[in-house]
Amino acid sequence: MQTSLPFFKMLLIAFVLPITGGCATQAMNRAIASWQNQPISAAIAEWGAPSEELKVSGKHLYLWNNYDDVLLPRSSQRPTHKPDTKYCTRLLEVDGDGKVIFGGWEGSDCPGIFSGWAR
Repeated sequence: MQTSLPFFKMLLIAFVLPITGGCATQAMNRAIASWQNQPISAAIAEWGAPSEELKVSGKHLYLWNNYDDVLLPRSSQRPTHKPDTKYCTRLLEVDGDGKVIFGGWEGSDCPGIFSGWAR
């Protein structure tokens, strides 16, 4: 029995892409988690200056905003998201000693362009 090419493509999309997406998410989670208990200065040395530094509700946050593979510098406005815009926001929270205590990320293109973010 011969399988048609469109059927094979549908199987590929239905089963393989969700698996690779999950792997990318796990890789990005590991990369962000690798900065836990590290000095924020080390993350800045590796990632460059953050796009934003905020103090909100007693929390000290650093954010890196990338749009279409470009890191937005401080004081620049975030562009509006279009369906095809590649974006990634990374966040690190630090304690009073400047050590990373939490990290997070969101975006449509984080793992793809930043697989080397791990410490």
